[in-house]
Amino acid sequence: MRLIMQYCRQTMRRYPKVFMRATGLIIFITLMSALIPYGMRIFLERVIAAAHYGYAALGILGFAVYLILKTLVDIQWYRLLDELGGCCITDLSVELETAMAETFQSHIDAEEAGRIKHIMYADVLDIFRVIGHHIPTLLGSAAVILASLLLAAFYDFRLMLFIFASLALGTLLSVAGKKMITQKAGKTNLRLKEHHMLCDQYVDSIPLVQTNPVLPYFTDKTRKSIGDFISTSQKEDGVQVFWSEAVSHYNTLFNLTLSTLLALPAAGGSIVNLVFFITLADIIMSEGQKSQLLIQQIVRAQVSFENVDRLRQLPKRQGTETLSQITKIEFTGVSFSYSETGVEVLHDISCTLQSGDTIRLTGSNGSGKSTFIKLLTGVYPPQTGEILINGKRLDTYSRESLNEQILFVNQDEILLNESIFHYLELISGASFDRKKAEEILQWTAMEKEDITIENNGLSLSAGQRKKLLISKLLLRSEKASVIILDELEAGLDKTMLQKYMDFLRGMFAKHEKIFLMVAHNIDHELPFDRVFQFEDGKIKISSE
Repeated sequence: MRLIMQYCRQTMRRYPKVFMRATGLIIFITLMSALIPYGMRIFLERVIAAAHYGYAALGILGFAVYLILKTLVDIQWYRLLDELGGCCITDLSVELETAMAETFQSHIDAEEAGRIKHIMYADVLDIFRVIGHHIPTLLGSAAVILASLLLAAFYDFRLMLFIFASLALGTLLSVAGKKMITQKAGKTNLRLKEHHMLCDQYVDSIPLVQTNPVLPYFTDKTRKSIGDFISTSQKEDGVQVFWSEAVSHYNTLFNLTLSTLLALPAAGGSIVNLVFFITLADIIMSEGQKSQLLIQQIVRAQVSFENVDRLRQLPKRQGTETLSQITKIEFTGVSFSYSETGVEVLHDISCTLQSGDTIRLTGSNGSGKSTFIKLLTGVYPPQTGEILINGKRLDTYSRESLNEQILFVNQDEILLNESIFHYLELISGASFDRKKAEEILQWTAMEKEDITIENNGLSLSAGQRKKLLISKLLLRSEKASVIILDELEAGLDKTMLQKYMDFLRGMFAKHEKIFLMVAHNIDHELPFDRVFQFEDGKIKISSE
C-alpha cells in the first residue's frame, strides 16, 4: 500500500488544480448526500404538521429536482476523476516509453516483450482505475459515512452507535465470506485446469488411442477428473450461497432490528424518526459495502503498481554528454552473450574504427554481425571490455547525440504507420529538411506514390521498402559520423541500384565518415578498406 500511496501523492503534487477541484466537489457531494435524510426529516415534520396533500406533493417534487441536481453533480465528479486519472496515466505511459528507450535492451529482454505489453496496457489501466476512481471514491464514501454518522449522533447518539457497530460487524462478515469463497473458487479452478490438461493429453494421444487398447485408461481418468470438479464445485456453491445468504439475512435483521427499536415508545414511536434513521442506515450500509469492495480492488492492484514502478526505474544506458562528431571508435576486449541462451556470441573483440574507414561486415547467420552492431549503437552493453568513442566510454554520451551521429539503416527495421512523407519527417527528427525530402522522394521515384504505411511496413513491396530506407539514409547521412547499412541493395531494381551505388561511391570518396556495411556480392562495386569476417564469435580482419 505504501507504493500506491506514493503514486497518489505524486498525482496530487503534479496536478494540484485538478486535485483541489476534485476535493472541493467531493465535499459538496458529501453535504448533498447528508442533506437528503435531513431534508426528509424536516419535510416529514412539516407535512405532518400541515396535513396538506398539496404541500406534500410540492415537497416531493422539490426532492425530485434535488436528486436530479445531485445526479448531475455526481456526473461532473466522475468526469473530474477521469480527468485526474487521465493526467496520471498519460504521464506514466510516457515515462514508461522513455525509460525503455533509455535503458539497455538486455533489461527489456529480461522483462520479456509479452509481459511489458501487459504492463503498458493492463497494469497502467489498473493504476488509472485506482488513482482516478477507487481511492477518490473510497474517500468520498468515507466522508459520506462520517457525515451520516454525525447527523445520526446529533439526533440519537445510541442509535448512531448501534448503526456503526452493525456496519463494522457486517463488514467483518462480508470479508470473512469473500475470503472463504475465494479459497473454494481457487480449488475449483485448479480442478478445471487439471481437466483441461487431461483434454489436451487425450487430443495429443489420439493416434495412440486409435492403434492401442488405452481408451479405457482415458475414459476412467475423465470420469474421475469430472467427478473431482463437480464435487469441488458443489462445495464452492455451498460456501458461496451460505455466505451470500448470511450477508443478505444480516442486512434484513439489521433493518428489522433498527425498525423495531425506532417503533418502541422509548424512541418516540415516530414515523419521522423511522424514515430518517432507516434512510441514514441505508446510506451508511451502502457506502460501507462500496468501500469494502473498493479496498479489495485497490489491494489487488498492488502488483500493477509494482510492475509499472519496476519499468519506470530501469537504469539508463547513456549519460548526458553531447557529441558533435565521431572520429574514432575502439573495441577493447569486448565479449557478449545473450542471457536467454548463455552462449557467447562475441569473444574478446578488439578493433579500431576511424573517420574515412569503409568496412564490409560478412559472416553467416548467428556469427555475431548483428550483435556487433547492437553493441556499437549502444543497444546492449559489453559484458567484458569496453567501447570507446573519441576516447570516452560509449555510455558517457546522451542518447540523442548517439542517435544523431550513428545512423543505422536496417533492411528489417520496423516502419511507422504514417504517410511516407510524415514517416521521413518523424525519423529525421529536428534535422528534417522538407525541400530536401521532396527532392529525395523524386530521386527515388516515390514522389508520386500516395502511400500510407501499414502493418509497420509489411504493406509495402520489397522495392518500396528499400527505396524508403534509402530515402532515410539520404536525409540523415550529412549529419551522421557513422553510417551502418544492412543489405539495402538487395531487391532494388537495376536503375535504383545504380543510383544507390553511385551515391555510396561518392560518400566513400570523401573519407569523412565511418562506413560499415553488411553486404554480399558487391565487394567489386565499392572500394572497401577492410573486411570484418565474423566466425565463432571472433573477427578476422583483412584488406580488400
